[in-house]
Amino acid sequence: AGEAAAPALVARMGSATIREMSMASYVEAATVLWARGISPEALDGLLEQLGVSLVSVDEVQGREAVRARIAYGKGSGHPAQLNFGDTFTYALAKTRGAPLLFVGEDFSRTDLIDARA
Repeated sequence: AGEAAAPALVARMGSATIREMSMASYVEAATVLWARGISPEALDGLLEQLGVSLVSVDEVQGREAVRARIAYGKGSGHPAQLNFGDTFTYALAKTRGAPLLFVGEDFSRTDLIDARA
């Protein structure tokens, strides 16, 4: 997210009753940040400060991620064009029946509940 969007995101996260992140999405985020010179520990600190729990990918989520990749993934022809990591974000929200807070419009093109609404 851009710096301009950060305060609004943090405010919404603070009011959320569920704050979870898929471990697969965590790996992707930590890797991207590391490539930009930001340590994984910085991400860990932010997640701890925000009260975000990391959730291991189980079989149900894995199967849901496959369904998301086929239905909404890059190369599927669907306008969402979710990447590999996005499919795990999708799977966690979908299997929990939880709203998803996100930036951009890719997830709004899926059947998930938009936490921004």
